[in-house]
Amino acid sequence: MTGPLATVIIPTFNRPQYLAVAIESALAQTLRDFELVVADDASTADVAGVVDRFHDKRIVFIRRSVNAGMATNIWAALSGARGRYVATLHDDDAWEPQFLEVTAHALETHADVSVAFTDHWIMNGSGEVDLAATEMNTRMFRRSALTPGVHFPSAHLVVEWNAIPVAMASLFRKSAIPWGEKPDEIGTFYDRWLGYLATRQSAVYYDPRRLTRYRVHSASETSTLKTTPVQRLRNARQGEALWRRILEDAHGARVHDYVRQRHRRSIWRAALMLAAHGEREQAHQLLEASGSDMGAAEHAVLRCAIALPDTAVSGAMDMAEKLRHLW
Repeated sequence: MTGPLATVIIPTFNRPQYLAVAIESALAQTLRDFELVVADDASTADVAGVVDRFHDKRIVFIRRSVNAGMATNIWAALSGARGRYVATLHDDDAWEPQFLEVTAHALETHADVSVAFTDHWIMNGSGEVDLAATEMNTRMFRRSALTPGVHFPSAHLVVEWNAIPVAMASLFRKSAIPWGEKPDEIGTFYDRWLGYLATRQSAVYYDPRRLTRYRVHSASETSTLKTTPVQRLRNARQGEALWRRILEDAHGARVHDYVRQRHRRSIWRAALMLAAHGEREQAHQLLEASGSDMGAAEHAVLRCAIALPDTAVSGAMDMAEKLRHLW
């Protein structure tokens, strides 16, 4: 028995007020040959009740008994998908009806393409499109500079530009992704890593139409990612792990010059945050593990900064942020 053409993953956790909109937008796709997997990461809210409102045989509901975290929940659902193509639709976002049809056609037409992506709208918590924010987002991530069609090489579009909206407006060729190459330490940077895996040796396809809607609201994962010192530290360590992993991959040689700079910055940030949290031994371990990525002088300066009193370390962090454009 053959599987569906595509698998759509809706990862969800305690957001039933938005989930129904995401499911509706998936089921309204003009391309009908897909399975819709709602992957609940052990919500305490009644997610099953929302899913049960939809009587569609394409829906598969999976509920974890223990919360695994967003990245693990999504990666497991993607790697277990039955479709030839896979995409994520987050529970607070939505798709325009043509999204799957347009991106699947690009993948069907171009066998060398690993991911097809589009531009997207920005909407607020109430679902209203913010045109000014949408235009700014398109420019900020340099999609305004992209021509429609096939692009190769393409790794820079993920690594340097962050132009490919992996989590909200991309359809991947499942066979192009080595699903076993997901290091747990990158955490919420799973999307950047997924985009990198898809583009490090393959072409991509871009359609400039805005065929999905990304919701900006106070309870989003992006908004809450750096709200506390502990969360900021976790984010810094995961970022360092991402850049280090790309540097360790020989397939990423085209972007290694850029990644090396980002890795140096991430070491500074993570090491200073560790020191500010009183974890100076771990900060020194991170510094020692950086190897040749830092010059001797920079290495010595950071070593001294780590040894400063807590208040002075915080000042060093602020100074590092201000000087980061020089690195």
